[in-house]
Amino acid sequence: MPSGTRLQRIADRIRQELSEMLIREISDPRLKQIYVTDVKVDKELAYADIFVSAIEGVSRSADVLAGLESASGFIRKNLASRVELQAVGLELDLFRRLPRRGLSHQMAAVRETTDGLRRELHTVIAESHSPAYVDLSGVTFFDSSSIAVLVDAHRLAPAHGSELVVVSPSQECQRVFDILGLGDVLDIRDGMPNA
Repeated sequence: MPSGTRLQRIADRIRQELSEMLIREISDPRLKQIYVTDVKVDKELAYADIFVSAIEGVSRSADVLAGLESASGFIRKNLASRVELQAVGLELDLFRRLPRRGLSHQMAAVRETTDGLRRELHTVIAESHSPAYVDLSGVTFFDSSSIAVLVDAHRLAPAHGSELVVVSPSQECQRVFDILGLGDVLDIRDGMPNA
């Protein structure tokens, strides 16, 4: 039986590879603007629970589930070869939110950065009642957990009389925004407004 550390590494790798497939390789329109929030691998490496969410929320669950079911053969085959497992069984649990401490990240630094950004954005949005600007000009690593933070803040802002504004996204970030169609969801600007 693999150690907990190995299981976590496999889960992180599955999450990374599936995120890449969703962005670059799977062209099904039902699977646009979804992101992988977590992966849990069983101790026997027989199956993985993969948690995904859509930017629009549960309103798209039927379409997303149908798209994932349609792509499941492609996903299983490619995950098995890329993660070097004998077989990959997938249990897809859509739109289920896990406690933040249960999310997997590839590096502790990513978790700290993501959690710190989430806390900071929630504080600014809840207390300022003015736009929350997120400058992404220096960002070189941008994964599904980063997208989740921005989308969560985007959803939270209107309830507090605020808005989320993404400014100066790096090429890496802009590429992800373009692929996922987030330019239609988030307010993305070239730079900070003049004071």
